[in-house]
Amino acid sequence: MSLTRLTGAVVIVATVCACEKTHEVSEFNNTYVGRLNDDCYADVRLRAHVTTGKFLLTLPPRRDLHGTVTADGTVKATGEWSDERGPVHADLHGEIAGKALGHTMIVTIHDDRCNSEFALAPEPSK
Repeated sequence: MSLTRLTGAVVIVATVCACEKTHEVSEFNNTYVGRLNDDCYADVRLRAHVTTGKFLLTLPPRRDLHGTVTADGTVKATGEWSDERGPVHADLHGEIAGKALGHTMIVTIHDDRCNSEFALAPEPSK
């Protein structure tokens, strides 16, 4: 096989593989639900909302994390609030994956006091 044909074949394979991982950001639109039970949050029910690339998760009591979801399913959000110990800054990082299983969201929240990891699943249709 000539070098030109080999190079062409590699470019085609790379393009096909890249296209398989491209999504429309609206594909992730949903409400994702789950539970968080760790040293910082004692068995709380969580609901994250994704709408056209915008992300919102509210931690109790009324601590909002706002951010984005990209076309590859990457989730990033931040939030700031104060409690009895002073100001808190939180960063959330994660991804939405598993289209065959209905897009599971796996995230980690790092703040000044805690590191919480959890998974959320699409809310069942009512």
